[in-house]
Amino acid sequence: LYLCETCGDSLECEECCLTRHKHLPLHCVLQVWKVRGFFERVTLREMGLVFQLGHRHSSCPVPQKIKRVTVMHVNGVHQIHISHCGCDRHGDDSNSWDEPMENGWYPATTVAPQTFATFEVLNQYRRLNVTANVNVRDFVTCLERMTDPLGMDWVPDRYKSFALMSRQWSFLKRMRRTGIGHLPGGIKAAQLGSAAVRCWACPRPKVNLPEGWETVADNLKFKYQLYVGLDANFRMESKLRRTSKNKAYPILADGLGCIVPSNSYLDHLKRYVQTCIAFAAIMQKETRQSSGLRTTGVGGCICTRHEIIRPLGIGDLLKGERYANMDFIFWASLLGEEIADILVSYDIGCQWKVHLHKRRDGMPAFLKADPPDGVNRPSITVALPVWHGAVHEEECTYANSLRYTTGAAMTDGEGVERVWSHLNPLATSTREMHADGRHENIEDAADNHNFQKNLGLVALLPKRLAVAQEERAKQKSNFAQSSMSLSDEIRQSWQSGISLWHSEEHLPVSERRAKNPYVSKFKEDALSEKAAREELQKAELEEVKRLNGGIVPKGRKSSQTVFVTLGFSLLGIQYRILNMLKARVRLEGDRARVLEGWRKSFWKGLMRFRAMQETYMSGVRVLIDADEEAAAAAGRPIPAEEIRLWMPSDIPPSSREYIGNRRLYEIEAALRRCRCSEALQLLRLRLHTKRHFVMFRKVYLRGQKKTTRGRTLIDSISDSVDVEARKYRQSRQALFQLLGEEGCGEFRKLEREDVRLRYVQDHDARAARRLAKLAGRATQGMMQGVNIRQTLSWIWTAQGAPDDTEEYLHECVRVEWCKSYARKERWREEVTLGEAEMLRTLQSLKHEASEWRERVSVVFGSIRETKGRRAYALR
Repeated sequence: LYLCETCGDSLECEECCLTRHKHLPLHCVLQVWKVRGFFERVTLREMGLVFQLGHRHSSCPVPQKIKRVTVMHVNGVHQIHISHCGCDRHGDDSNSWDEPMENGWYPATTVAPQTFATFEVLNQYRRLNVTANVNVRDFVTCLERMTDPLGMDWVPDRYKSFALMSRQWSFLKRMRRTGIGHLPGGIKAAQLGSAAVRCWACPRPKVNLPEGWETVADNLKFKYQLYVGLDANFRMESKLRRTSKNKAYPILADGLGCIVPSNSYLDHLKRYVQTCIAFAAIMQKETRQSSGLRTTGVGGCICTRHEIIRPLGIGDLLKGERYANMDFIFWASLLGEEIADILVSYDIGCQWKVHLHKRRDGMPAFLKADPPDGVNRPSITVALPVWHGAVHEEECTYANSLRYTTGAAMTDGEGVERVWSHLNPLATSTREMHADGRHENIEDAADNHNFQKNLGLVALLPKRLAVAQEERAKQKSNFAQSSMSLSDEIRQSWQSGISLWHSEEHLPVSERRAKNPYVSKFKEDALSEKAAREELQKAELEEVKRLNGGIVPKGRKSSQTVFVTLGFSLLGIQYRILNMLKARVRLEGDRARVLEGWRKSFWKGLMRFRAMQETYMSGVRVLIDADEEAAAAAGRPIPAEEIRLWMPSDIPPSSREYIGNRRLYEIEAALRRCRCSEALQLLRLRLHTKRHFVMFRKVYLRGQKKTTRGRTLIDSISDSVDVEARKYRQSRQALFQLLGEEGCGEFRKLEREDVRLRYVQDHDARAARRLAKLAGRATQGMMQGVNIRQTLSWIWTAQGAPDDTEEYLHECVRVEWCKSYARKERWREEVTLGEAEMLRTLQSLKHEASEWRERVSVVFGSIRETKGRRAYALR
């Protein structure tokens, strides 16, 4: 008796089993009942089954010679006997690859194939590869284990054959799905980037934009603006592998998907990195084994609104993140675009945008060609991503951040980082691949990523719009509250300053004549951390030269000042996370996503910080291990905001002799003084702003609705007061640990009662009216009855305290009003943009449907091929 594990648990005789499996040769291994009382494995081939090809479940009158072939299926690797059809219609057996294809078997070669993989197993591998990061070696090993779990029998090794078949299969699926298979000229007629999955919600002229979109009013141009982001990923590195002179390594569909055309890209880079050893090895295809890297990572350009990789939006980085690489990727991703306005976010955009158009002249001819007739060159605005921009200098942040860029809506510009989190699991396998296999593996992953992101738009866009509408109402109410106390003249003046500033957004900060409305002029009086860092680095360099006889060691890329500054950046991220968790008012719609982004940024920076810490604070490893052991004993992972960095100020005085050096502690102390000064300056600004709105609410607002809204606005300002007070206390505590009480100087301990306004003297009606008039509306009742006698808080006599109090109050209110205006405008733009994106998604789907309807009537090639193309187009 026989039992088929695939069919079920029914027992049958040998004749019945063979009859039922006449057209099912790939069913799982059969088991035959023995007299000894157990089941034993046996194959259909051993039972005498011969599978007939070419007649669709019927016998051939003139079958050809029986031969053994290997077929890879989802349930294992099978060796079966087959017979090709000998009828005249199928021709010579040496080229009979079409018969297995009709049966759903993909051949390893077109000439007398002996190995096949079923369509089902190829589809299964492709899904597992792009979703679970399963590589070919592991997948084939799994099939071999399914065939022979104990490893006692011989199973044919088809690893290399399956690797080639899977690459070809993925390539054919992409070409078919994107309609390239319906082009009469085939792949040669396809345009660059035409096989990439395009974003349904991004603006595309002649696809999803209405008639007359080019002539829309200036304040609505952002509706049809393309939002892209640039970044580099150094996890996706690739080793320099040995190649054979007698073997070709072709890249399938080179330049048709999300990766730039390799030949044009490498030819362009020859002009910039000719001295790079790894690059020379690539060009010459040296056969010697090298321990170097072929590429140090990849650069990418994506749609930042929907996190979809742009066509031709990925390229290898041969030697770091250089302008030569990123410029090529950027301009290639815009190839063929007819959009009028483009907003680019890049974490070094403040420097990268300088001479951007001038550098375009060095691009290959196909990237610097003029646009089609009637189409103008796009206007390109470059800004900083929200989270990465926060670590830039304050002047740079407020001048270039997306939060203060007209038309940016609530785009954070960090979408490219989230794309890398999806692609990074590939790094382990692609690092060991040759260039051709790696290229197609990344291409397939990008293809799946884009498609899944498009499908997710159905749920994402309505949720995003709902959040935007809710937040727009909140910000509109807050802005109205902050504007009620101001005269029309003052509002118009401040509004003009904002408009003038944004009219010069295309210029570098150094060339702008307008004043930045989001920065207080009193901030300049505080100690500058940037200037302190420059002085410390200069002094450190001089010391290194003195110790080395006037010579600076080559390869010196970091310093103790850079190390301490990096630690401050990580502390800043921790502060932001804690402040968001403690805030009274939640201004961000998607708070969980924002927190996740900050935590990812922290863990990424912590790796670099720990590596530098091994150099400058070698003995601190003992303290770090103690923290980790304590966390393990407690049985809970430590969140990012609670990780102790072990800055120099955290080291106990008794341990400083063998951890770090004296210079390191001096550097942190100098930078901590700057941070104390800056925190005090901002604290004074926030207190004045809060006071203005508290007094206005007290005098002018009546009724529960208005007072509740006013309370919300004041709570948000109170949060900012608490943030600056917390910053000061932490910096001052570190300064105290480093230098003691005497070393803190004018930076005294900040108690709770110290966080109060300067106006603590007796207030008469005249002074109250002067303050109210300055804000824009004179009042008889403001501050009447206030007669408080307290000592003056020391924060108003410390370094950087203002002399002209009225002007200082005016400046505080102006900065807060301008920021409130910016928040209101960004959420207004977000609502408008969200509605437009939902409409564009529907139009994109309609356009694709119409394209496939047109492909139904495409006729070329044989009748058989035409019918196949028509059937797929109708599907």
